[in-house]
Amino acid sequence: MRYDQRVLVLIEVRGPERDVAQAREEFAARGWPVLADVERGTGFSAGVLDAEPHAPARLFSVEVRLFGARNRHTEQAAAWRVQKLARDTVLEMYVRRTELVVRDLELLPEWRAFAEGPGPSSSRRGLWARYEDWIGQHDSGSVTTGTEQEARRLARMALPGGAPVRKDAEIHLPPGRRLFARYAMKREERLSRVVARLLGFLIAVGLGLYLASRQEGVPRWFWATCALGFLLAGAWQMIRLYASGALGGGSLTLVGMAGLYGAVVGMAIGGFPSLSAKGAALIVAVPTIGIGLWLLMRQWNRGEWIGWAVPLLATLTLTFFIASATVQHALYANRLALSLDDLDVHPVGQAASGARVIGLLSLVLILPALWGIAKHLHWPSTRPGERISAVLWAPTLLAYGLLGAHWLTESAPRAASQAINAAKNRREAPEFYGVRPRWMCVQPTVPRNELNEHGGVLDPSHPYLSFTVTGGWITIWNTETNGPLRIPSDQVRLVPAADPARPCSR
Repeated sequence: MRYDQRVLVLIEVRGPERDVAQAREEFAARGWPVLADVERGTGFSAGVLDAEPHAPARLFSVEVRLFGARNRHTEQAAAWRVQKLARDTVLEMYVRRTELVVRDLELLPEWRAFAEGPGPSSSRRGLWARYEDWIGQHDSGSVTTGTEQEARRLARMALPGGAPVRKDAEIHLPPGRRLFARYAMKREERLSRVVARLLGFLIAVGLGLYLASRQEGVPRWFWATCALGFLLAGAWQMIRLYASGALGGGSLTLVGMAGLYGAVVGMAIGGFPSLSAKGAALIVAVPTIGIGLWLLMRQWNRGEWIGWAVPLLATLTLTFFIASATVQHALYANRLALSLDDLDVHPVGQAASGARVIGLLSLVLILPALWGIAKHLHWPSTRPGERISAVLWAPTLLAYGLLGAHWLTESAPRAASQAINAAKNRREAPEFYGVRPRWMCVQPTVPRNELNEHGGVLDPSHPYLSFTVTGGWITIWNTETNGPLRIPSDQVRLVPAADPARPCSR
């Protein structure tokens, strides 16, 4: 059974022997070992609790195992689980004492072994030889852990059933960690706190950049300085992780994380490009959702994932993706008084639009993500059976759903309005997920009296913003009527306009 924390809980069970036997079975079913059990007032409870002659009671010392962080709420969270068990099983059960079992693992330094001849202690002092030593060119591949003396003796000792004594074996720290060895964490809990700080600093950097991009003058530089401070603090936490050997990919991982920080620094030096409200929300929401869902779903077992979670998520995602692929384009076309057939969007554009819809609406996942974070920290609102949380959940979910729907329905009409303004001001129009408005000179190939125009009168002397050619018709934007103008494609010829502000040449 997987778990993060262990808490010793002294549980008093009152009732007949069958209730006591059921309590034992429930503890075993949950993987909670019973370390001792005595009649109340006897054994370890003698002189502490009086016997209950009229209400038989038994005391159990149970090790409750649970997920979550180790903080001042951990013991209370263990008590909540026992109380929920009492409610679920209708047993008279009381938590009389809790005590956290602290097991903070020591992080032993890792050393690499090599043959003493060509290694760092060799008399060869050439630059290339030192470089080879630095990158571990002469390492034997053997790894030992412990203090320097322990690691050296371990590297030289004979292994039962393995290599004989190796008197020429020497050790050194892995490349790069020698510079930061003094900053290495000694305990696992401290390492976990450093990881949490690093993730927090990553989010804080993005938030600081957003606030700086929305300000001017002194406030802009204040938030820029804050973002830079968070950046440096995060880089320091990253160095500490590397020094402790906590990064599985070694130097490659360090380079990747440094590249991420470099990209953020590049944004800062570039002048903090202005972000929209959605961009700011994504900066904070994406890592929060990722962390929170991981904390929530790590408590699920493999059977739950394989049995229903994965198939359900895959089915819902695929169905919603297919259904939503045309939502954005339908809103875009509606603002232009067009139909989806008039746009003739490429499947790639539809896929990109569907992915964006899913991305926007997936911000609702921040609710279960925050719930996962709160459960990991054992916040009182996550107490099993808490009714107030259930009451507040529905309106909060509705609020986030309305916010996501607002973002969804607002972006497509705004893009269409930008295309209309571009047509009025005779400048390039922005692309919208596969819809590429282009400036064209429309030249009739039939006499004017035979031209079949719908939505206005064609003026071949100036360019028009063209959306597409579908079903034998071309659709262009008529600024005179502020609406679409349709003409049969076999009656005109489209020639790309070099400059939308200049007249078309005849």
